[in-house]
Amino acid sequence: MTATLTLDGIRVLDFGTRPSTAWCGRLLADFGAQVIGVETSPHPLRSQGPFDPDGNSIVSRYLLAGRDLLQDAATPALMSAAHVILTSDTHEASALQQDHPQAIVCAITPYGLTGAHSGEPGNDLTACAGSSWAYVNGLQGRPPLKCSGLQASYQSGTFAFGILLAALIEQLAHNSPGQLIDISEREVLVSTAAPAPLRYQYSGFNWARKSGVDMNEGPVPVKDGWFALTISRPAFWIKAMEVLGLPDLATDKELQQAGLRPKLKDRFVDRVGSAMSEWTRMDLFNALGERRVIAGPVLRMDELADNPQFVARGFFREASDGLKYPGPFARMTASGWRTPGPRPRKVTSFDANAEIKTTPVRAARGGQGPLAGFRGLVLTQA
Repeated sequence: MTATLTLDGIRVLDFGTRPSTAWCGRLLADFGAQVIGVETSPHPLRSQGPFDPDGNSIVSRYLLAGRDLLQDAATPALMSAAHVILTSDTHEASALQQDHPQAIVCAITPYGLTGAHSGEPGNDLTACAGSSWAYVNGLQGRPPLKCSGLQASYQSGTFAFGILLAALIEQLAHNSPGQLIDISEREVLVSTAAPAPLRYQYSGFNWARKSGVDMNEGPVPVKDGWFALTISRPAFWIKAMEVLGLPDLATDKELQQAGLRPKLKDRFVDRVGSAMSEWTRMDLFNALGERRVIAGPVLRMDELADNPQFVARGFFREASDGLKYPGPFARMTASGWRTPGPRPRKVTSFDANAEIKTTPVRAARGGQGPLAGFRGLVLTQA
């Protein structure tokens, strides 16, 4: 932890009741903001399993970490002091911004503040179903498959965090008034599933789900689990086949081309799968790594905490209660980060001595280029 955190002095009120708003608040708190969660009734996450031996929700302990707790209605003074107000209430968002024009109000809802489905209930399952994720995920002949866990919520909360940082920079740099930010969980997930709906819109191509999983598509069995060897570059293919003892496949010019392999899988899939089954995950990973081939062992959840790569990079950080939490998602040169505390403080106001210690700095504008004035929307995944 550094002496100054990026969001020191930023005051956040979180009225949200969704995992996405909780995750956004958690990220703001991690980087120094004082986040007060307003819970006139317990947050729904507190009753979501799994539970620890004391009966406390493990999910809530992670997502609601780092915040203070207000169990009464927020006072006008508290509302006026907030730089950021988080909400998941479709009907209250606009009123919050009108009543508190100094604040940046961020609404994260299932379908946004406008449109045919605005105000309807939703969750990670409906976001996956309505974004095309569940349609293209999984295997043919089986039911649609949602994203794992709370992926829609995590992505939406992270998206909101980034937009709020941009809005705070704008406000602090120009002394601008507040604004209303409208985030739809379904739309966030559409952006990450963009290839499928875009191909249909532009070419009428209906993205079919996979008929099965082989090494072209995902993890395959090895001695002690599963291993992903989805190879792109010809050099990786050559080296991987040499490691597996398949020199004839290494020199096959057609198989060196990733785009041709799905059509030629009868030529190599069974042989490669058989060769991989003779290896353990880490032995194969290390052998390929020595040749600088990108590949991945599938780790169980109980293996992640002691994974040498995570340990070497300080990925997990120990909190004051001895539990380990994932650390910051990025290492930024001038941005501090703090490990969240395990238990919230019960408060009725923001810290009186908190002040903003960082000044936004904008990069200098470059010269006028040929694309000056054009606006672009990026829908790619890379």
